[in-house]
Amino acid sequence: MIPLESKVNTAVAAFIANVSDRDMHRIIDERILPEEMFSSIGGRSFDLFACVLAAFYFAEEQHLTKKMRSQIISELINRIPGFRKSSEDVSSREMFSEKAKWQINIDTISVDLSRYARDAEKRAEEIQHADALVVSDDEILNGEPVFSGTRVPIRTIAAWVRDKISPEEIKKSYPAVTDEMLHLAPIWATTHPMRGRPKSFGDLNPTWKVKTKYKVKLG
Repeated sequence: MIPLESKVNTAVAAFIANVSDRDMHRIIDERILPEEMFSSIGGRSFDLFACVLAAFYFAEEQHLTKKMRSQIISELINRIPGFRKSSEDVSSREMFSEKAKWQINIDTISVDLSRYARDAEKRAEEIQHADALVVSDDEILNGEPVFSGTRVPIRTIAAWVRDKISPEEIKKSYPAVTDEMLHLAPIWATTHPMRGRPKSFGDLNPTWKVKTKYKVKLG
């Protein structure tokens, strides 16, 4: 999985934390977490621990006051082994295996953050799995990212899944697509946002030919 000490960009961090990009930016802008957990050099980035705490902070926004959430985060930071140590002292796997350390009790409030840690770990592994299935080669669809061993453009599949096109319809157009690809495509597209002008449908599907065009009059 993604190492604890590694920094990931905002899109990846937001997916791991299961929050919006805007919320991840709030982590920095509102100084919700210590500066050790993120970086603003060359673009904003966050470590895995920050993603776990962001997940807790925003999920519990309706149930706990800002002060209480901040107290819980401070207590957890002091308790998790290796947070303020070098990466050689603790691994991500060791951090997430310490389930008892995720239980925080303050006054009459008892909070178990282990579920946020487990979910973050699972989502981080999904990203790595998706990354392992995708390649980009200038000789294939002009460098458009595709699933390894195919000419299936991953962004097209992700868009169709988001548009709720049925798996059966997608597989008719792309027989090489598997259920695993259908699951991972939106994850990959979310964590790898496009830069610059979006490519047209024709760019993503160069072998497809237009047979009929329709003009629609509005109003």
